[in-house]
Amino acid sequence: MQLPKSRPTFVYKYGSAARVAQIIRDLTFFFAPAAGQNDLYEFRARSLFTEDEDTPFRVTAKGLVAEGSVRNFDEAFQMVKMLDAQDVRASAEFVMRQVNDELARAKAHSGLTCFSTHSNNQRMWGTYGDNHAGALVQFSADKTRSQFASHLSPVIYTATKLPFCPSHLVNEQLEVDPLMMAAAFCVKSIDWRDEHEWRLLLLADTEQSTEARIVAFERKAIARVILGPRISPENERTIREAAARHAPEIPVLKRRIHPELAYEELVGFEQIHDFEQFRYWFDRLSAARPPRDSDPAS
Repeated sequence: MQLPKSRPTFVYKYGSAARVAQIIRDLTFFFAPAAGQNDLYEFRARSLFTEDEDTPFRVTAKGLVAEGSVRNFDEAFQMVKMLDAQDVRASAEFVMRQVNDELARAKAHSGLTCFSTHSNNQRMWGTYGDNHAGALVQFSADKTRSQFASHLSPVIYTATKLPFCPSHLVNEQLEVDPLMMAAAFCVKSIDWRDEHEWRLLLLADTEQSTEARIVAFERKAIARVILGPRISPENERTIREAAARHAPEIPVLKRRIHPELAYEELVGFEQIHDFEQFRYWFDRLSAARPPRDSDPAS
């Protein structure tokens, strides 16, 4: 299982030129339907949990607490452990069928918008950045700059089931626990680990209109926009014009790859308005440029 080591300072949204232009023009996110994500095993929350011989007893015990027959879970669990296992299993299976139905509704109607903590991931540029012809938006994950930052959740990448019993999906009111469901909706196969994803979730169990899936964010949440090296002149112009409409103007920079040495050259210094932005590009240049003695011009 792979967990993030710390909360990121920035998150990055890769997209086609058209999508990035729309994001910076309207300052909105679109929460795409959860059921259509590229991991076929994603959002199958029940399958992630590890069932054992005590699972039916735990579920039944929570039912006793929910109906007020017993004061707390521990007491209820000890009580049901004395019951016939077959009878307990039938009761628990009924509850879990209800849970499965609710999880299925959530999968069908919930939405999400995704980010990466890596600003220059070649796979991300190739897959989501329109084969380097798109762009990415750098967002601050500082809670003082954006309200959505406090709702960002890390994706957990795993090759095995989670060390939780299915009974953890329900609380002591015998309702699906929204926090556990949200956590399960942020789990992906280990195969996707190089995306370094964080996401925002829109949990819903009823049909959501397109308008309901569009959520606004603050201008100050955007630090800059970075254009892919293959972006067309027309798309570059569209993004720059959209960025220029805001006050303050959104900085737009462009990746340009040196044709021989394969390091990134900087385009857009005139768009750097503060020291933090300068440091971002200086660090990138220092890391990417080859040693001076290997430079044919030296």
